[in-house]
Amino acid sequence: MPQKSYLIILCFCSILACSNQPGSKPPPKEYFSEVEEELDEQPEEPLKPGIKVQFEFYQFDTTFYASNPYEDKSKRVRRWSEVDEFFPVFRFSKEHLGIAIEIEDGGHYPFIDSIFWKFIKAEQSEVDNDPFTFKKSKSLEAALLKTDTTTSFYVYCSKGVTRSSITEVLYSYDDCYVLLSVGLTPIDTAQFGQPLIASKQLLELKYATVPAFQKDLLIDDAYWVSRSDYQDETLPRQFAYNEDYFLVYDDDFRWYYDKNSTCLFPTRRIFKLEEGNKVKMRWASGIDLFGIACD
Repeated sequence: MPQKSYLIILCFCSILACSNQPGSKPPPKEYFSEVEEELDEQPEEPLKPGIKVQFEFYQFDTTFYASNPYEDKSKRVRRWSEVDEFFPVFRFSKEHLGIAIEIEDGGHYPFIDSIFWKFIKAEQSEVDNDPFTFKKSKSLEAALLKTDTTTSFYVYCSKGVTRSSITEVLYSYDDCYVLLSVGLTPIDTAQFGQPLIASKQLLELKYATVPAFQKDLLIDDAYWVSRSDYQDETLPRQFAYNEDYFLVYDDDFRWYYDKNSTCLFPTRRIFKLEEGNKVKMRWASGIDLFGIACD
């Protein structure tokens, strides 16, 4: 695997219930603040005695992607929400929170890509200079949502899980980067923390940091970052887990409004604990604020 490939996968795979019950009321207006907030304080949980987490090098788990139904013509999906088990969630502005889906020819989501290009190539006369200037296409939105009965997702946040409903479909289109954002209703960060991962399934998770895992995660990340052409000062953080999975994010939650933010590849990842206490990356997705495609 090329030296920079891991970081690209690590940062966004296409370059490549908890104690809170589901449900969330819209937050007060003061929720949308541009004041830098401290990261959520997480309780700490030890691993079972004797367990030592061992990360397997070059072991990005592709088994899920190989079995995706859209890759099998006989089982081709007809709903965009079924092309993946998990989706990354990001706040792109004070007003817009959304599920981010990178669009590319020959990418990981051919079903979504085909719908996107069918409408946008006919409507988009020129690209934007800013890769995160979002627009709306009513025809694209209708095409993407009309055959999918999904109206909401479980959203795994840094302190708990809640449900959020789909509100709109926006897109951003420039020479280097094309991004789709499926808008979600506001989430109360005071109660649930920062929105991170969306899924149609409800996982039983404990929202706590496991120090032994976090320590090994930082060591593993440092190994790969030191061998990459693209580096990010934002450190990964494990925020939830169960007996099978560890959920991780890399994000300072400031990049959408703070030009001094050093976060270049905000990412969400899920690691799976395998036999022998070894860990494989089960799923990863994120966005590229640096612009690797145009580098």
